[in-house]
Amino acid sequence: MCYSDDARPPLPPIGGAASDHGDMVLTAADGNKFAAYFARASAPTGAGMVVMPDVRGLHQFYKELAQRFAEAGIDAVAIDYFGRTAGVAKRDEEFPYMEHVAQTAPEAIQADVAAAAAWLRSPEGELTEIKSGKISTRHGTLMAELVPTPKIIADLRGWYPNAKLIGWKFEVEGNQASVIQKAEDQLLDCGTDACVANGAAYGGGFGLVSGVGHCTHLKDSMALFAALARFIGS
Repeated sequence: MCYSDDARPPLPPIGGAASDHGDMVLTAADGNKFAAYFARASAPTGAGMVVMPDVRGLHQFYKELAQRFAEAGIDAVAIDYFGRTAGVAKRDEEFPYMEHVAQTAPEAIQADVAAAAAWLRSPEGELTEIKSGKISTRHGTLMAELVPTPKIIADLRGWYPNAKLIGWKFEVEGNQASVIQKAEDQLLDCGTDACVANGAAYGGGFGLVSGVGHCTHLKDSMALFAALARFIGS
């Protein structure tokens, strides 16, 4: 929601107060440092709020909005979007925010929001990597970061030109026909010899796709293993 430069959030009904508030700099998982503003409730309800401003980024309205949430018992952090392109210094009303909006990316903003959410759980805002083999419940609330692994399936044919390569296509959205189509696309795009299709979108069992228009349905994992053994040995 957008507001004019001189607008201010409405005051809530008489309740609590913000026990502490102010400007700070947070660091996202990718190393980006960005400006933020925190407000902690004097009588916290246990709820937390990440305040995401309009296209102008962090400015006074949203700082005061974070305070209003804190006064209602909700810890809040308002974030800025432009740490990667404009740094963390304060800006005046002449800041050309649209130039920086054009340089943002969804995954980058998601990383910044995750850093703000982590700060809400920790007054210091620091993340400590847990390296033990067992994670104890004494650690309290944990944040997991999922880092995608590089896809190498398209490179395998060049590395192993004479190998039989079998890919896998697990899909949860769509229908059986769309999953088979994606498996066929994998054969063409990656040079694989076959592709196993399954997942909620495919339905029960598995499909062994060995060419465009060639899909053998297999009712369970034992049937799949047998079919794969025959395919590899052929």
